[in-house]
Amino acid sequence: MHVLRRYKTWCSPFDRSECAGIEGDMLHAARLKHVLDALRTAAETASGQSDPKIRSAVVSAGVEQLLAEIAGAENDHTLPERAAEVLGIFEKIGLPQEQSALMGQVILGIGKTYEQMGNNPQAYESSKHALDLAHAANDSELEAGCLRRMGRVLIRLTRWAEAEANFNRSLSFYDTSHDRRGRAEVLLDLGTLHYHQGDLDSAERLYNEALEIAEESKHVSLAINARNNLGIVANIRGDIESAIAHYQSCVPLAEKNGMDTHLARAYHNLGMAYADSKNWSDAGDCYERALTIARRNSMGELVGTLHLNRSQMYLELSDLDMAAVSCGRALNLFTSSHDRLSEAEAYRVLGGIFARRNDEITSMEMFKRSLEIAQEAPAPLEIGETYRAMGNALERLGKRKRAEEALEKSLEYFEQAHAKNDASAAQGDLARIRRPA
Repeated sequence: MHVLRRYKTWCSPFDRSECAGIEGDMLHAARLKHVLDALRTAAETASGQSDPKIRSAVVSAGVEQLLAEIAGAENDHTLPERAAEVLGIFEKIGLPQEQSALMGQVILGIGKTYEQMGNNPQAYESSKHALDLAHAANDSELEAGCLRRMGRVLIRLTRWAEAEANFNRSLSFYDTSHDRRGRAEVLLDLGTLHYHQGDLDSAERLYNEALEIAEESKHVSLAINARNNLGIVANIRGDIESAIAHYQSCVPLAEKNGMDTHLARAYHNLGMAYADSKNWSDAGDCYERALTIARRNSMGELVGTLHLNRSQMYLELSDLDMAAVSCGRALNLFTSSHDRLSEAEAYRVLGGIFARRNDEITSMEMFKRSLEIAQEAPAPLEIGETYRAMGNALERLGKRKRAEEALEKSLEYFEQAHAKNDASAAQGDLARIRRPA
């Protein structure tokens, strides 16, 4: 949840490092298949035991082994269905009450894998199932973790109120148990929620508090996430130098600690800052690095984002066919993962592509779909972006009056969200349109 998908980018070619990642995934998949087959055999053995103590011991040992495998298999997209099959066998046999929390951890791990794959509805259902088990086991810490993960998925599904309620319940647990790290994690999530709702001041305050806790506790992962998010806020406000400084500080930390997913997001966000200042060479380099890492680590959401940014790049270069192909790939990924705000972005880019083809009807239909999704959330920044893109498209199509009206709405939403950089760009567009022809 630490990436803002609004700027233009390059796309890297397929390289040997990606082949190495794929080979590693294949080896792990083969090993995990062997483990799951063994667990299935163990489950069948347990079901034949008349002594409940022996059956319980076999089941518990099997679930513990499955949990250990899941911990190292976040990027194995074959994991959820096969692991769920084995879990189903164990559940039919009957899991002792004291082992409910262990089962909950396994299912939460499966949900995390679904989230990594971009399957948000299934990620939510898995986390909800884990929450029920955590509650049955009276495991408050696991409950808090489940609530937090559900909240993160709910943000992607634009269910703001439910997400905030889950985060607040999770925060209450961490505060009661004096868990500072847990508090910082939830603050980051709450900040991201406020950011998507256009409240940059609250988002910045929450990110800063999380960063303070992370630095006090020397928690590198949390510090990187907080700095990345503060960079995004600075970027939107037009403070590009501050944004770049935040992103650049994340790169060596992520490299030193082998945090590939954090590194990919840092390079992506750094590329956004360079792209926002039209520094295409540095932006292209950062996005190429981000895409290579994202593919190697099966970061579906970020790969979709990069397809979308590649589409915008082709649009800048007037290659409309490739722009449409790339945007179509992004839209397919976002639609399958039910990532509504990213869908809105893809429709917005398609609106610009069809406008460049002088197809006003299709262009306006794409912008209309984008607005409907963004207003349904609601997401002020996304609405403002779409109205601005619509205004520029209408100007290109010779509809100056309608273009001015769209840009005025765009400026209204940007000012509401205190998005200084975007508001300035919209004002420039309006000034251009209002000049005598």
